[in-house]
Amino acid sequence: MVSETNIPAIWILVAVTVGLIVVLWISLKTRKFISERDRYVLLALRILAIVLIGLIAWNPSIEENYPDRDGFQLALLADLSASMHLPDVEGDTSRISTVEQMLAADSGESLGDRLTDLYDLVQHGYSDGLIPGKLNTFELKPGVTAIGDSLDELLQNHSAGANRLGGVVLFSDGISLEGQSVFEVAKRYRSAGVPISVVGVGEPSAGKDLKIEFSQSPKEAVFGEAFELQVLVSNEFDFAVENEIVLLDGDEVLDQKPFKIDGESEKEVGFTVVPNRQGLHLLRVKVNARQAGDLNPNTDVDYAAVTVAEPETMKVLYLSARMSQEYRFLKRVVEDDPGLSFRALIKLGPGKFFQGGFEADEIDSKKPEFPQELDTLLRYSVLLVDASAFGELKDSVSLGLKDFLMRRGGGLVVIGSLDNVPDQLRSILPIREMDTRYSESRQGLEVQQEPAFQGLAGGVLFGAPSPFLEEQMRVPLASKLSKGARPVLQARASTLPIVAAQAYGAGRVVHMGSDQSWRWKMDSDRGGEQYRLYWQHLLAWLGAGGKPRFEVPLEGTLQDLSEPLNLNIMVRNNEYQLSDSAVVRAVLKGPDGTSTPEQLLMPDSREPGQYRGSVGFSLPGEYRVNYSVEYEGGEQIDRSAFFAGAYIGAENSDLRFRESELKDLARITGGVYYHYTEVDAIEELSLSSSVPMFQRYHYWTRHFLFILLFLGISGYEWFYRRRIGLR
Repeated sequence: MVSETNIPAIWILVAVTVGLIVVLWISLKTRKFISERDRYVLLALRILAIVLIGLIAWNPSIEENYPDRDGFQLALLADLSASMHLPDVEGDTSRISTVEQMLAADSGESLGDRLTDLYDLVQHGYSDGLIPGKLNTFELKPGVTAIGDSLDELLQNHSAGANRLGGVVLFSDGISLEGQSVFEVAKRYRSAGVPISVVGVGEPSAGKDLKIEFSQSPKEAVFGEAFELQVLVSNEFDFAVENEIVLLDGDEVLDQKPFKIDGESEKEVGFTVVPNRQGLHLLRVKVNARQAGDLNPNTDVDYAAVTVAEPETMKVLYLSARMSQEYRFLKRVVEDDPGLSFRALIKLGPGKFFQGGFEADEIDSKKPEFPQELDTLLRYSVLLVDASAFGELKDSVSLGLKDFLMRRGGGLVVIGSLDNVPDQLRSILPIREMDTRYSESRQGLEVQQEPAFQGLAGGVLFGAPSPFLEEQMRVPLASKLSKGARPVLQARASTLPIVAAQAYGAGRVVHMGSDQSWRWKMDSDRGGEQYRLYWQHLLAWLGAGGKPRFEVPLEGTLQDLSEPLNLNIMVRNNEYQLSDSAVVRAVLKGPDGTSTPEQLLMPDSREPGQYRGSVGFSLPGEYRVNYSVEYEGGEQIDRSAFFAGAYIGAENSDLRFRESELKDLARITGGVYYHYTEVDAIEELSLSSSVPMFQRYHYWTRHFLFILLFLGISGYEWFYRRRIGLR
């Protein structure tokens, strides 16, 4: 406190003393005229008035020093390294999100706004060094954290530049894994007189994990036959945890099992799986609900690839709404093949069905009916559907044949005219248009080796006399095939197919316009052999399923969140040839349920069939990519791929919050340490003693409260004297 007056202080003191003596003398003189109470009230009021008059004469003030914001810069450094992804702060918020909230611009109440009002603030992000440019976004950056190198680079930049560095505020979790020692750099800051204020972002409890992984899984399995899986749960917490394990195959939940595991222990949970389709299954297990305090969500899911083969004896189901000669002969041929097991369900009339080949637990013999659920069809490797049955099947089952091909990867034979096939199903058939012609004479048929009869080349199926069309018959021939369809059986005279095949999804489809192949068997022994070979090999080829149409490299992998995600996919058409003419789109869905905008993947001109694209992602946990592939001709296949995202490498090997190191950094440089929960109390930061300062004086006697007090005391003294009868 200082005084600004031309009157010597001793004079003021003498004057106040004399005034007090006079007031006391007057008080003694009036004791005979007024009461003791009134005398003491007047004495107190007059003493206060004399003291205030003395203060007016002395004119005291409080000196306030504040920095010249144009004479220096305050540097703000925010840690953008991978360790800042950890959600260990209040509300399971990530460290980086907490920093972003503290520095939110234009919120009016954030620490960032308060510092901007006080100082010329320059903001930087850092990871393995200072990140060039202004800190505009809080996206995690690649590299291994180097706090020492980043601080040293900042100090050198300001030493060489015109802008004086008046102080630093550092936001960090304390993890620094490479570069210069933080404490050696802190000593250089102390020598330069630049204090570092530190805001620690994190909680001391970091480092616990609830982990799940496959401990036992077969590489191969057989369709319809159960196999065992073992899942190992590891609990690093020091208390018991209750949760639930979910076993999935794509979107299908196969099983769910609750578990309870003691603290700091391991436990195995077993599952039994019966595969319902052939091909590659990417099974995954995950923890149903994230454990509070679990700091590694990428270990909450694991993957196992199991290749499921068709059984040695494949099941074939025949569906029809009429009894035909084709069925009678086909039944005998299929039953003679030990690799095929034949079942038939034929509607004979209202409420009347013929059932053949079923075991007791496969069908209700008292209430026979066509399949009511798609799951019933998924039990079979091959479906033989006479077109007459489509009018009797439920729409959900009829249209579910697409799923049978896509999910099951099975084989489908449709026998009969397109007129009886629902419009929504025609896109899966290889024959798009048919032309019915009258056969005036017997016509030979040519069997194509590709794709179903490669192993019979040179046999009776291809030699003369060949299979035939009987004379004086109306025969539907294919006048238009879908793109990718292949003729299987065609008339020699017209070269128009009577039977065609194509791939659809993971399965295979054959369409036969005629059900008259049984006539071959009636013609001769050779014809009977041709009939047997034709049907047995065609059904075996159909039951074997198709090759994968897509190859997705990221499926079932652990992807590094510090790098852009490659959405690359290899695409084949329905002839299993690499396709460059498809339209491929992808959408990424993250662990928090949010999805990226749909992205169009571009074909790679250097690699046929390869479509490329990339997208950024930052949250640890399980991701899903939904691919949509549209081929020429209208075929569209949707496919989902699952993978886990994590920050990989030394940056994430030990995510403990290093609070003690941050406190030492602030102490050595002369700064102050704040925990992130204390930032609301920060009004100003420690600055270098060399920064230019302004001075501001606050005069007591010029404050309106002082003036109001002086006038109030003086006025009340006058009023009180008049009230008791004194002048």
